[in-house]
Amino acid sequence: MPLRTEEREEVFKAAKLSEILRATAKISESKSSSEVVDLAVEAVWGLLEVDRCSVVLLDEQNGELRVVAQRGMSDWVVEQCRWKAGEGLVGWAVEHGQTVAVDNVALDPRYKPIPDGAPLERAIVCVPFKVGGKVKGAICADRMAGEGALKTWEVEYLELLARHVGVALENARIYEDLSQHVKQLSTLYEVGAALGTVINVDRLLNLIVDSVVKVTGAQICSLMLLDKKRKVLRIRVAKGLPRQVIKRTEVRLGEGISGWVAKTGEPLLIEDIEKHPIFRRKSMKRYTTKSLLSVPLKVRGEVIGVLNVNNKPTGPFTETDKNLLMLFASQAAVAIERANLYKNLERLATTDGLTGLYVHRYFQQELAKELRRAKRYNRPLSLVMMDIDDFKRLNDTYGHPEGDLVLKEIARILRRHARQEDVVARYGGEEFAIILLETGKEGAMIAADRLRRAVEGHKFALDGKKVDVTVSAGVASFPEDADTKRELIDKADEALLEAKRRGKNRVCAWWKGGIMEVTPEVLEELRPSKGRKGAKGK
Repeated sequence: MPLRTEEREEVFKAAKLSEILRATAKISESKSSSEVVDLAVEAVWGLLEVDRCSVVLLDEQNGELRVVAQRGMSDWVVEQCRWKAGEGLVGWAVEHGQTVAVDNVALDPRYKPIPDGAPLERAIVCVPFKVGGKVKGAICADRMAGEGALKTWEVEYLELLARHVGVALENARIYEDLSQHVKQLSTLYEVGAALGTVINVDRLLNLIVDSVVKVTGAQICSLMLLDKKRKVLRIRVAKGLPRQVIKRTEVRLGEGISGWVAKTGEPLLIEDIEKHPIFRRKSMKRYTTKSLLSVPLKVRGEVIGVLNVNNKPTGPFTETDKNLLMLFASQAAVAIERANLYKNLERLATTDGLTGLYVHRYFQQELAKELRRAKRYNRPLSLVMMDIDDFKRLNDTYGHPEGDLVLKEIARILRRHARQEDVVARYGGEEFAIILLETGKEGAMIAADRLRRAVEGHKFALDGKKVDVTVSAGVASFPEDADTKRELIDKADEALLEAKRRGKNRVCAWWKGGIMEVTPEVLEELRPSKGRKGAKGK
């Protein structure tokens, strides 16, 4: 006996219900937000006879509702589909948390048309769903009005589906957050281990910034260190900021967000900078989000700097982000202190305690290294050996403390008049050595005499008296005078002794197999070549 129309409809609805239950079961098993919304539109598309369907979610950053999954819509239409809460039928459904079912959108004043060329006479249903107790989106379906409005059972099935989608999205969010947290902790452990192996300060600071970006997902990160004397923060390393911003940024303690964090020693999490009660301001153009996070770098309770992060694409920074960054910052601060300690120990091991110049051992290492480099790249290298004239008489006359003052003052003069790249060392006692990188014989003679004249022109005050102090210097160069480190030192020392024999307060240099004095006439001949930087030896 054939089924009646009502019976056939009930069988049809039961079959659809069975399908939607299978679909919701599949959705509930998903642990991915993107998979949940894809499964939802797939279910609607397969179950109901509609022209288009979509899942719309609220973007927490800008408050817009946007299509995140769809069927039957072009990419251009998807891009146009953006509503604020309360705007259009979708926005009304989300704002009021109520299902909207309209037989013909052309007759509903709430409808916001999209200029896509599709007929306005359409039947539509928008079913909102909650995620974590709050309405965060909607499932929408529509078809031509001439095909009939969506039936009551179709709307009921969409509402059933929407409830499952909301729960599944919440579960997926929790799972994704936990997975991300586990990943972050794993990364934090790996980074913490890596931080312990880096003792170069610059490399360490760059590693810290790269690691913060990796752990937090931020696109902009800056590490600021505190100058305790001046009480200002300056950016040492940054990622995602213009070079001029890094160079010119200087923040006083208590000033702005970073200054407040440094002064109080407390972290600061801002979800929306434009609404913050203390630091409210217009978000800058270089920031794509309004949320930021700033945490102090502290060692034994003392602030040494600040870590700042901005532009997290996935949404505002959270308490979890803050706690994670604080944990990382404590590791980073200890690593920075350790690297600075190593740097200070290295400095103490390589510099003379009295003069602040490099010690003899470091000089020997650098000369060997630079000589190898000069040979490899066929570049000139010169050495100046310099000795204070009549230093024993100064010590005997004015005492050793005054003699130490002379050593310190001459060291200061040499540092000031030498190039930054040159190596100035205390060779021993009252003798100094200067390695002139990329400098040939002519340039070295000019440089040595300039240093001699700088000492000669300085007024030394010993025991309250003005005293003239002079130096003598010897010059030798690679490759014309010597091929080894020992030969280069010996040749420069021989030239120095010749300067002493010729009356002191002068420079002598090896020249064409012999030693000559660098007189004003010689210097005058040399000056047109201006042979310092990159000058070639003869």
